Parts: sequence; structure tokens; C-alpha cells
Amino acid sequence: MHFVKAPGFLDYEDDVRRSVVFNTFVWMQIFNEFNNRRLDNKFNVLTGLHRNWFFIGINIIMVGCQAVIANYGGVAFSIVPINGVQWAICIVVAAFSLPWAMVIRIFPDPWFAAVAHVVGKPFVMVYHPLSRGMHWIWRPFARGFRRLGQIMKFKRKDESENQSDASDVEKGTSTRHTND
Repeated sequence: MHFVKAPGFLDYEDDVRRSVVFNTFVWMQIFNEFNNRRLDNKFNVLTGLHRNWFFIGINIIMVGCQAVIANYGGVAFSIVPINGVQWAICIVVAAFSLPWAMVIRIFPDPWFAAVAHVVGKPFVMVYHPLSRGMHWIWRPFARGFRRLGQIMKFKRKDESENQSDASDVEKGTSTRHTND
């Protein structure tokens, strides 16, 4: 979807149009969850859906939260409530991700691997130096966190020894000798 106001296409005010686009993208994610249930190239993404209560529950929560956010999100999400026709536009446009996934599944895997190799090469050329640079930047922080973890572990160990010594003194079974 495009943000540009065009005659006859999402001819709404700017804030309403942005709300429709936001809602559509969220619904695309919801439909994409169904597409991602199958990692093979088979078409039926609904196979065994009725047995997966975890998936059903998450989708019910997501749809409910989206309905609340779309209607009452207001300032927090920079959106305004939309009407029933606009909701229908959002859901119908987002539902096109289901047949689009079927088209992608028809595309042969070796062809996809060849295209990904060619298209992905520039990303790899950028990613490797960036990942090395981030490793160089992050290394001092990681060392500091490791040291902090070791210090905290020693403190916890000392505290537990002191607690056991205190309980031994209360029982009169302490092996520590104190100079009185």
C-alpha cells in the first residue's frame, strides 16, 4: 500500500490513511503466521490447526489486541479509529498474503537459491565487516558483564557461607573459633 493520496484510492484524510496502512500491516503479520506454519512447499497451511491450541490462543490474543489498539490506540500509536469499510479493506488486502505464499511455494528451491546467492552477495559484503566491527565494540561490555557476573557469584557464595555459619552458631555446632 502506498501513502500517497490518490483520487479513488484510499481517498481519506492523512491520519485515517495512516491508520488503515498500520492496521493492514498488522493483519499481514497475522496472516503470515498461518503461512509460516508450513516450512515445506505444500499448500495447505491449515493442516492440524484445530489441534494446536497454543497457536489458536496466540492468534485470538493478537486479533483482540489489534482490535483494541486500532480502536483505542490513539496518541500512543498515532492512529485514529477506522470504520467498518476501512477494516474490510485492511483485512482483504492483508489476506492476499495467503495466495502470495502459494505462488512463492511454486517457485523451485534451486532457482530461489541461485537468486538468493546473487542478490544476497552485496548484503554479505556489508554484513561481515559490520559484524566484526560490532564484535570489536561489544567485546569490552561483554567482558565487563562477565566480570560482574563472577563478582556477583562470589558475593552470593560468601553470603550463603555466612548464613550457614550463623545458623551453626545458633545451634551451637559452629566449627569456627572466635577469640572472646
